[in-house]
Amino acid sequence: MSDVVPLLKFTPSAQDPQVLETITVQREPLAQRLVEIIRDAEGARHQLLIGPRGIGKTHILSLVANRVRTEAGAGSITLAWMEEDPWGISSYEKFLAAILAGIAEERSDSELQARADELHATRDESGRQGEEALREAVGSSRLVLLVENLDDVFRRIGENGQERFRAFVEDWQQLLIVATAQQLFEGVQLHESPFYGFFAITRLEELSLDSAAELMRRIAELRGDEDLVRFLRSDVARGRLAAVEALAGGHPRIWLLLSGCVSIDAIDALVPLFLEALDDLTPYYQDRLRELGIQQQELVVLLSEAGGALSNRALAERSGIAQNQVATILGQLAERGYVRRAEVPEEIASGDARMSYWELREPLMRLCLDVKQARGKPLRMVVEFLRAWYGPRLLDELVALPPGAELASTYVSEAFRTLPDVLSDEELLRGSPEEILARAEVGLAADPKRRELQVAKASALLMKRRYAEARDVLEPLVSSAETTRPQLGLEIQLIAAKKGLGESVDEESMVRTLLELSEAQPDVLAVQEFVASGLNIIDRHEEALDVFERAIELGSESVGLLAVYGRSLAAIDLLDQALEVLERALELDPNDFEANAVHGFVLSRSGRPEESLEAFGRAIELAPRNSDVHQLKANALVDLDRHEEALEVLLRALKFDPESPKLHGTKGAILLGLERYSEALDAFAEASRRDAGNGLLWEIQASLLDYLDRPEAALDAARRVTELEPDNASAWSLQADVLVDLERIEEAEQAAQRAVELDPENPTFWFGFSEVGFAMNEVAVGVQRLREALAVWGEKREGGPGDPEMICALLWDHWESIHRQIEVVDQVVAAYDEVDTTEDLGRGLVESAAWLADPDVPLEEAEAWVDAWAGAREVEELQIPLRLLRAAAAWKKDQDRAHLLALPPEQREILVGLLTPETDDDSSS
Repeated sequence: MSDVVPLLKFTPSAQDPQVLETITVQREPLAQRLVEIIRDAEGARHQLLIGPRGIGKTHILSLVANRVRTEAGAGSITLAWMEEDPWGISSYEKFLAAILAGIAEERSDSELQARADELHATRDESGRQGEEALREAVGSSRLVLLVENLDDVFRRIGENGQERFRAFVEDWQQLLIVATAQQLFEGVQLHESPFYGFFAITRLEELSLDSAAELMRRIAELRGDEDLVRFLRSDVARGRLAAVEALAGGHPRIWLLLSGCVSIDAIDALVPLFLEALDDLTPYYQDRLRELGIQQQELVVLLSEAGGALSNRALAERSGIAQNQVATILGQLAERGYVRRAEVPEEIASGDARMSYWELREPLMRLCLDVKQARGKPLRMVVEFLRAWYGPRLLDELVALPPGAELASTYVSEAFRTLPDVLSDEELLRGSPEEILARAEVGLAADPKRRELQVAKASALLMKRRYAEARDVLEPLVSSAETTRPQLGLEIQLIAAKKGLGESVDEESMVRTLLELSEAQPDVLAVQEFVASGLNIIDRHEEALDVFERAIELGSESVGLLAVYGRSLAAIDLLDQALEVLERALELDPNDFEANAVHGFVLSRSGRPEESLEAFGRAIELAPRNSDVHQLKANALVDLDRHEEALEVLLRALKFDPESPKLHGTKGAILLGLERYSEALDAFAEASRRDAGNGLLWEIQASLLDYLDRPEAALDAARRVTELEPDNASAWSLQADVLVDLERIEEAEQAAQRAVELDPENPTFWFGFSEVGFAMNEVAVGVQRLREALAVWGEKREGGPGDPEMICALLWDHWESIHRQIEVVDQVVAAYDEVDTTEDLGRGLVESAAWLADPDVPLEEAEAWVDAWAGAREVEELQIPLRLLRAAAAWKKDQDRAHLLALPPEQREILVGLLTPETDDDSSS
């Protein structure tokens, strides 16, 4: 069905019959019983439904009418449905005319309508013409008269009219009345009244919460809202429905009016919608108040202002009305559905049990007074609604509010500020560090002194490694608290913050304190859990292991503790044990977010990325906005070489935490894997903007800028690294490489020397130092450094033996001055031969064929290059590279393809690729 199906809250008689059937809950047995009474009317009693406005009386009559119309054999029944408000009835005769008009409308009979109009205008005071007209119109069928507000109708026709109508009904056995009224009234209640004992009376009960939930589900299905159908099965939805019940009671009209609010996720949309719904209700409740007498109105207003229940005595004292009279008025109000007795369970009750307490049946009745008394302040009813609706999750809603949602922000802030409960760690510490921090900061903006929010903020700052800010939050908390276990927890966090800043801390003293606490109370589970978690926070994982085990032996079934235990085991590389602990946690609660996230992390560390993806997927289902677990999933996809999928996951994480430098850095790393270098550079630059003190981010940018042939920018980035980290050898080496490209050789020499001094056991830095020697045209120095580099490399043989292509290129650059010095080439060959890596040197030599073939290179220089390498010591691994060089030089001399065709196909293909000029046309060969 359409998602814009209208729900008519105040005129259900005009509602589409199929819609009415769909949204009927709890009343179904009553509606069906009434239809059966009508079908088998012989000997049936007339029916009167009693209930306050909005309880669903018209809804039931509409159901009954529609079912009677569509049932087989309905032709034997004539319906007459009176208008809900009997304003045109002022006598018995006009009542009969109105019944006849109802029959005419049901049949769409214009002649009968004209007869009804004629009767309405007649001066016949006997009513015989109307009675005869009804008999004639109904004929042999049965007349079912549906009358709303029967008390008002009886009041209008007077006692004489009631007596005549009773006589007519008893004489004419073809009439069955199904009527409604808001309360019992004298016309049916007093022994001497004409209709005493005439009706079978049914009091309509309010909807139960289960029925209301079913109503919401059916409305969602009616509108085709599958998301809402699923949402209504959740605990959050159940809590929201309970919040509506606390305000609306069980009145279906109010439930229908507020039904749209249940499905609204965004609070900035909910607040205006709820205010609009309340605005629609205001006239309704104002009309209901106007129906009351002056003293009745006064008691209702007093209960509204009180907010809770008041006793007869309290109401008498506040109103000045005698207590016995107050009791009578309250009985009348209860009968009419305005108030009800307030009860508490007997087992906890105390005080004078004879005293009656009363409260409004519908708390929304207070809306009328709220609107008048607000005077620019948030409406109390809306604030209470939000507190009941969201509870502590108001913080999450405040975080999610868009910048322009000023109305919602005002209401939600006030609701949170007046929320009396102390917020639990479970509420505050859900989700990623970014989510926790945002939740704490927005809460503190509304309530700056709330201690648990300050503690949560410090925890999030620690998780984000923003140690200085965490320290600033924790120090005043520690100094102002008493020596208790929570206080010790704050001190643990403060030590972690100072430790992260490199400040002096008495960590050993804290460890002793924790272990002493554990030993002093070895059988107290809560103590063992606290100590284990505390040791974990300050990264004392070894000491924590025994305490974790003790807590588990004491019977801890805390999934959270097991998740932390698993994390500690992984931190000291006990991965198999960590997996066992985490699997135990997931047996206890498969839907615990932390356990699933840590399980995925340990699976990934254990080289099981496919399984880790499953764990991360479950964690994301449980906390779809947690950016950390999205990042972990992206990393696992990278391990599986599924970079495109990893990027999609990472981009989702950035939607949830766009300010995270870690996420921008991970995005850059994934883009590097996709060889999208310019985009990767932009991602790392974004990360640096948010974490300018992170040297690694600048170092990666420097390397990328160098690769993208932007040496000046690369040099700036590399220097930024050495400013931040003066002892970073790789950054100095990178600076040297860039300075060589910029032909600033003296500066390059200083940078390369600094790298070697900082890490003399790293062959990479020696190779770079060697290259600077060649670049300075100090070939002997270059060769000597190359030998040292290869010697260092030869001890571990990790990574490649330098960059032979670069060495060959540097020799070529200075060839004019050394082209007769065959011994230089011989020394280079000897250095590589001594560590059995001449094959790598050959790779660099083959690359030189491209420079040799350049048309701008004189033939004699190219031939001298070949002669120099051919004149060096003979090494088997260099024979094929030399053959390619000779063929390239011969081809350069006369462009005869025979030189190339003389090579084996695989060698020829390599050489042709090197000799082919580079163009912008990708199709060139």
